[in-house]
Amino acid sequence: MNKKILLVVPSLSIGGQEKAVVDTAKLLGDEFDVKIVLFHKHDIEYPTDCSKLYLNVNASQRRIGKITGQIRRIFKLIAIRIKEKPDIVYSFGATANISNVASGLFSRGKSIISIHSYASVYKSIINNFIFRYADHIICISQEMQRELCELYPNISNNTLIENGYNIEAIQENTSMKAALCDSDIKFIAMGRLEAVKGYERLLYAFSETIKVLPGARLIFLGTGSLEEELKSLCKTLEIEPYVMFAGFQSNPFAYLSKADVFVMSSYDYEGFPNALVEALACGLACICVDCLSGPREILMKTYEKNPICGVKEAEYGILTEQSQDNQIVAKYLTEAMIRIGTEPKLLENYRSKAAGRANDFSGTVHRKKLLNLFDTM
Repeated sequence: MNKKILLVVPSLSIGGQEKAVVDTAKLLGDEFDVKIVLFHKHDIEYPTDCSKLYLNVNASQRRIGKITGQIRRIFKLIAIRIKEKPDIVYSFGATANISNVASGLFSRGKSIISIHSYASVYKSIINNFIFRYADHIICISQEMQRELCELYPNISNNTLIENGYNIEAIQENTSMKAALCDSDIKFIAMGRLEAVKGYERLLYAFSETIKVLPGARLIFLGTGSLEEELKSLCKTLEIEPYVMFAGFQSNPFAYLSKADVFVMSSYDYEGFPNALVEALACGLACICVDCLSGPREILMKTYEKNPICGVKEAEYGILTEQSQDNQIVAKYLTEAMIRIGTEPKLLENYRSKAAGRANDFSGTVHRKKLLNLFDTM
């Protein structure tokens, strides 16, 4: 009889950890009886064939609402665990981790939690509780694992398991049509149009880049609250004709594959950026600001703890210095974009290595690591 696994996540709305849940359910579906437990139903959800169970407890913005909501979720998850009798309950994200560990104290099933955001790793009463009582902790990046072990040296039940990607499916979708402007070199960014992505820094960098590369174009894939603000900035910088806002695309890989260089300009942290691995799978050269978690270990062959200064040509892409000073960030992004746009051999070198690097994070690799962990539980 197959082991029963419950995957717990707040929702399946569009986002990194939500996509990770859907991909994990698919990877494990052949060998396990998998069900997804959701806090509530969202208007837009990643599609999945996996069975779904809803706690029907919506999020609240008020402090008292958050506390009572969390308590209700814990009791409802206890009821589901008693009914479903899972062998493993695997949660994604900070709030889901709390519900998982707390409910596991009163019902069956090993509680495995996962850390998907660098911002979740800090000293607190709640973290002391979930890290102490979780049966195992999965960190999706080396930097998160390093920080966890540094803050909680007595917590040894943790494993590094990066996100897994269906590389073949991504590459199959690159052949579909996508309407992109003609240009000498196409830079592309993908993600929510929100402040954390640092897109205003990218626009400043691009406004300097086209002075050297007037045939360059910049494409944004995604929507968000800052769309109009970013479009307004394009007008102010007089680069409106050179920038395309393509919106949300159900098949972003068709667009990625028609570009030349993927650029990521995020602020402090990224977790383990899905968009970066997906861009590599599509054969793009990559330029990334060296935010705290993710880009450095993906684009470097051997992970280094020390942050990048200036511009570094790593093995699988270019990393640029992170700073609280946006002018410094834009300066080094500009340097990297001009460098890759004026050195064809450098561009081709990174493009030739991209897909091979993406395969290091394939679903097959991810599944093997998960199975090895589950065998020990």
